[in-house]
Amino acid sequence: MKTKMSDFEITDEIIDQSIIIYFKAPYSFTREDVIEFQCHGGIISSSQIIDACLKEGAKLLLKEIHIVKPRLILLLGNSAIKAFSYLPLKNAKQVKNYKRNSINEFDFLEFKTKIGVTFHPSPISFNRKNIRQDLEKFFMFLEV
Repeated sequence: MKTKMSDFEITDEIIDQSIIIYFKAPYSFTREDVIEFQCHGGIISSSQIIDACLKEGAKLLLKEIHIVKPRLILLLGNSAIKAFSYLPLKNAKQVKNYKRNSINEFDFLEFKTKIGVTFHPSPISFNRKNIRQDLEKFFMFLEV
């Protein structure tokens, strides 16, 4: 476990002072690598910190997409859709308007790909019959 104190900044403005704790697998509750942010500024600063992380992650994601040039990018849930919408591309924000459980064409200028948008398949989702059926149809469509 490693701990770090950090100031989170957006455009040279400090959002909050936070503690970042890294739990290396298997020494976390989920037995996976986990990073925990402890903020004390409330929900507003917490959401700003998450947005800042998503924006930085989107820059890294775009580099990987240009290297791999995937034929399909699957976005599971609202967090993935929000993160993708932060890609520094004109058309990235349109992903938020895609119908759930759909496959859509997406143009990265130098290549085209498909974006699959669906619900996150959490255990809670599977307890609701309509969501489970929609997911089953969606993933059957992907296999074709």
